[in-house]
Amino acid sequence: MEELKVVGETTQFIVIKLGDEQYGIDIKYIDNIIRMQHITRVPQVDNYLKGVINVRGEVIPVMSIRIKMGLEPDVDSKSTRIIILKLEQHSTIGVIVDEVKEAVNFLKDLHDEVLGQGEFDYQFVEDEVKELYNDDKRTTRIYVTFAGLAICVSCLGLLGLSLYDIRQRYREIALRKVNGATGKQIALLLVRKYLYILGAAFAVAIPLAYYIIQDY
Repeated sequence: MEELKVVGETTQFIVIKLGDEQYGIDIKYIDNIIRMQHITRVPQVDNYLKGVINVRGEVIPVMSIRIKMGLEPDVDSKSTRIIILKLEQHSTIGVIVDEVKEAVNFLKDLHDEVLGQGEFDYQFVEDEVKELYNDDKRTTRIYVTFAGLAICVSCLGLLGLSLYDIRQRYREIALRKVNGATGKQIALLLVRKYLYILGAAFAVAIPLAYYIIQDY
């Protein structure tokens, strides 16, 4: 955090990094600092306008300062951040920067100023949001694993049943071949009843799965 004293006033800046250069943004314009996330592209806009993001239900346009200043395009890294700026007339925009320097130091100084010296423990909002979905992700992985195993076992059972059915109908298949049946006709004859079974299973499973997903 940098301070600039002008005629008895103190202006505080967040220091950002673009390439090898450092710049300051007045902290009064900063609404939020978030990690790089997926940006939805918007067609027919200037190339420095990267698209829009959704932050707590608010759609915010995002621009690349690098491209606007004629520098090399942005390269995402662990230190890349999007700074949400509140400008005049209540307009909001996000800007992509290579790195935000000393932001945590500023928050620590503010913590010490308000609460006194003590342990400063902080966590990014994005990390807290991800933790909220950890249990759901773990449950999803378990469901997917066991569903995959169930499908494999079902396919093996279906394969065994079809091979047994073919062996039982060897003579019928031979007679049909002698009488001029094509391979396509024989294949259709063998799989027809399985198609009926699979169709009935889908007819039951799809509405049931839809109902369960909507209820969940």
